[in-house]
Amino acid sequence: MIYPPIISAGVSGALVLSKSWHGKRSFDGHDGIQMLIAAVPAFAAGLTEDFIKRVGVSERLLATMLSGLLAAMLTGYAITRSDIPALDAVFSFMSFSVAFTAFAVGGAANGVNVIDGFNGLAGGVLMICFTVLCLIALWVGGFVLVQICFLMTLSVAGFMAVKKEKTKKTNKRGRW
Repeated sequence: MIYPPIISAGVSGALVLSKSWHGKRSFDGHDGIQMLIAAVPAFAAGLTEDFIKRVGVSERLLATMLSGLLAAMLTGYAITRSDIPALDAVFSFMSFSVAFTAFAVGGAANGVNVIDGFNGLAGGVLMICFTVLCLIALWVGGFVLVQICFLMTLSVAGFMAVKKEKTKKTNKRGRW
């Protein structure tokens, strides 16, 4: 049974459903559909890898970086501050800011992909990361990010409820 495409479709479906439920207010005027469009290259690379098993690491990294680039260009969200004065001066140039955002998205996605090699551990790590990011955003007043992180936490929780991957280790009764 192939789980990853089904799970990816489920997480994407949860985001679409939440977007239609909350309307345009949810993302502070930015259309969440743009984020889903931006995710297409990364989703397509993952889906291709699941079916034909011939997509290399560098191709997946480039696809996720392309998704980050598209997300920054379509939504206008990009990394513009680091609280390091010299780096903030460089981030003032939009082209560098967007390029760094694409690099960060690709790096984060590949980091999660590495963790995912450990039988679904990535789901738990992502829930913790999104929850912490949600709390930090709530603390500093970033309510758009609070909503996005909350939705992602719930989407990953749904993924964890559905995906029960069998391991090769069994106990004496044959249970897993």
